[in-house]
Amino acid sequence: MSCSYDYDGNDSYEEELYDGTVDNAADLKFRSIQLLDRSNIFGNIKPLEDGLQIKDNNYFMIQKTHQQYPHLKSQHKPSCPLLSFGISKYQVIIDKINVDDVIASINICLALIDDFDFSFIEFEFMWRGKYLNGSNCCEVQLNLYYDRQNKNYVLAVRKMKTDNPLNGCFHQLYLKLSSELGYVDPNKSNAITPLNSPLRSPYSSFYCKDGVFNSKKATEQEFLEGIQPIFMMIKHKNSSIESRIQAAKMLCDVSGKNLCYLELESFRTECVSALKTLLDDDDADVRQYAVMATAAFAELPSYVKMLLHSSILVAIFELVESTPSPVEAYATAQVRRTAASLLATLCKSDPNTVKAELEKQHCDIEGWLKIVYTIEDLRTRESSISIRASLADIPSIDCSQHDGSNLSIDTDLMLSSSTHNLIL
Repeated sequence: MSCSYDYDGNDSYEEELYDGTVDNAADLKFRSIQLLDRSNIFGNIKPLEDGLQIKDNNYFMIQKTHQQYPHLKSQHKPSCPLLSFGISKYQVIIDKINVDDVIASINICLALIDDFDFSFIEFEFMWRGKYLNGSNCCEVQLNLYYDRQNKNYVLAVRKMKTDNPLNGCFHQLYLKLSSELGYVDPNKSNAITPLNSPLRSPYSSFYCKDGVFNSKKATEQEFLEGIQPIFMMIKHKNSSIESRIQAAKMLCDVSGKNLCYLELESFRTECVSALKTLLDDDDADVRQYAVMATAAFAELPSYVKMLLHSSILVAIFELVESTPSPVEAYATAQVRRTAASLLATLCKSDPNTVKAELEKQHCDIEGWLKIVYTIEDLRTRESSISIRASLADIPSIDCSQHDGSNLSIDTDLMLSSSTHNLIL
């Protein structure tokens, strides 16, 4: 790797930044480029572990860290990456000497934050986190660096993706981290002091004021007509992934509308059919918002029976039953938690039907009931224990002696029978 630059106004020079060989290049990841002091004019080649050689020149230094590979031995565990130029304007300075103590304190702090779920990638000195609440989602990344000049550690907080910046969840996270772990450097012009950052976005107070939007209550006819574009986005065979994601998010928002609209039979029929389609979608983002919407509608008694006698029940159970790897657990933690809460709600309503429907689809209920106490997430475990209490004492049904016609109502027939009531 090389870089071209002008030196003191003369002709351009090409400077080699690093060279060398690595036995397994897949095990290496170059994270950052750090600007060095101009007075450092010695281009010394430094031999590092794994045979990599890095050259320091008067402009740049390349840092490298391992990715997480199970076959790496303990002696190959890398040291914390050095603080780099321009890592993030959201930084928390941690005055601790031992890096293991720093990591332990960060893990304790993150465990106390209920709104986000985090996974720690050890060999990257990095945490990935996710916030999911209804139609709002925010993904963050925390990177730990060592500041060799000041002899302390710096936690860089990055917002990787967000759907709605107005909810202020990122600022709340940054405030919590800075107040519990360390402090923000007031001398840095690009640092945002958390104590001066509002818990909510300054724009949210304006948009939430009464009277900003002069809206009047829509009639039932207007509501049904206005909701049709959402259903069309879901039904259309050539609908893009983004369209389906937005449709699922809009159903999350619609679930908070007035009950007089949500209880309309024509809307309920279309809505449950749309949720069924979204939960079968190939895209994970579409499915996650579909789960959040389904959980919201399941709070209404008029939706419970239709959800019980549909493929939605099996899709929800499969989410509760899934056990992702620790590194990827953060991405689906809230979805699995919501699915467990939803299934617990349905079990309280009609446990016999829940167990009959799941056994009809050959779900391993008995096997799952035996491991509910081993679920790591506290809230998911509590919901799962509630499910177990509802289903454990119900005798299993021998589905081989039934064709299933007496166990459930055909969902497609149920949905099609009410289609004529839809107001176009």
